[in-house]
Amino acid sequence: MKKARAFAKIIIKDNYDILTSSPFINYWNVQTAKLTRSKLKATETQQALRQVQTYADIVIEESSSSDETEGSEYQRSDSVPSSSSSIMIDYDETKQYLTHDGDTYHYKLKENSVRWLVNNYDVSQAFFDYRDAAISKAEDLKTLNDHEQLALDGIMLIDNSFLNTDIVDYEEAQNVLNDIDQVADFNIAPMNPTQDLLIIKFANDLASRNINVTAIKKYIKEYEDKYPNDTTICRILNSLMDTYSVDYCTDHLNEATLVRDTIDTFFKSFFPNSSLTKSVGADTMILDSSKRFTRLDPSLKNYGKRADFSVVSTKTGHLLLSLEAKSNQTKRINDTLKLCRELKDSMKAINNDGHSAVYVCGILMKGNRCHVYCMDHVFDGMYRVVLLKSVLFPSDCYQIYQLLPIFPLFRSLQTIVQSSALKLRNRSPLTARPLDSIVSMHTPTIVRVSKRKVDKNDPAVQHARRRLF
Repeated sequence: MKKARAFAKIIIKDNYDILTSSPFINYWNVQTAKLTRSKLKATETQQALRQVQTYADIVIEESSSSDETEGSEYQRSDSVPSSSSSIMIDYDETKQYLTHDGDTYHYKLKENSVRWLVNNYDVSQAFFDYRDAAISKAEDLKTLNDHEQLALDGIMLIDNSFLNTDIVDYEEAQNVLNDIDQVADFNIAPMNPTQDLLIIKFANDLASRNINVTAIKKYIKEYEDKYPNDTTICRILNSLMDTYSVDYCTDHLNEATLVRDTIDTFFKSFFPNSSLTKSVGADTMILDSSKRFTRLDPSLKNYGKRADFSVVSTKTGHLLLSLEAKSNQTKRINDTLKLCRELKDSMKAINNDGHSAVYVCGILMKGNRCHVYCMDHVFDGMYRVVLLKSVLFPSDCYQIYQLLPIFPLFRSLQTIVQSSALKLRNRSPLTARPLDSIVSMHTPTIVRVSKRKVDKNDPAVQHARRRLF
């Protein structure tokens, strides 16, 4: 406050050069850096706005907040230029990314930290260097890309665009991807040849304007009798045949109908309720994500994220697999970021219960396209989210061949979920120490930042000077 008054005294003496001087710029940079924790409520957002306005705008705001004197020569109006030489007030929108649920968002690896090393290359250190750079950008109210936003949460997203990021050195990126391929649960086991032949025959027979339903059901039944372990596949094919009639098309269906007609059939067959897992619909909140919002703001105690379909541990209730179905028309919200944060919420809750070496999975469905992700937490501070596969569900009976990669994908998801559920069912093992965790970030808040420049001939500035005397 003393520095602000000192600068004000210099400004009212028509010494506007101070605004470009090093002391003033350093002072302003310090004030800007303090803007790191935006609140969810509108009043707190306005407070953040005032903190990032230029010094002259702050003076004007304070001078107009009290009643005008009767002899005042100036009544403020933002909609009318004060003079021919003044600059119109112009606002720009930026995002505040650093609202979190902990004491600090800073994190440093220790000497004894469990690190991800690939051919003696420290991937963990490279990732947290990348995170520090993202924090600096966020503190300066600069826009972050998806990988940078997730890095704030300690999440490393390894998808098709990973090679084009700055997370690791370009020369090491391919080695990192090769190392990921060595993790068994991040690989999709292929179907056996007899299963492939059944689906290919089914796709060919359904791609017809005159589908012979009786003949198709007959050879599916014969296959099921011969291979009883493939009952799940046969059940799904029979169900899809009842859906994909000759005139059926998904082009104009909403996401709820798409889920019911396509992926829901796979969920019911691969993830039936059992002593280990149970399936829940959109009427049930994801409790671990709900707790994150409550930590950020206690007034949000009734807020909870609801997945379109999820598989949870029967014993602990922790989320193991989540489906988020979104419309292709949705452009404003980044659903990948939301899904990754949900998976991290569940992973943190699982770790807090003393369990480790567990995977949680998520499916993001937009239209007919599904992106399937898997998260682990085996290194200090880092949550790896790996894109397992992107698949397309058939839009009509002529595209049934698109089922070929979907069956092995769901078989792998079933194996991952069952393995994780079994670990949660057993007593948590005694470990040397739990892995370090990272604070969770909230959805970025929009902040309006003034871009107005100071004009000493502006009557608003002249009036502010008179009020300061």
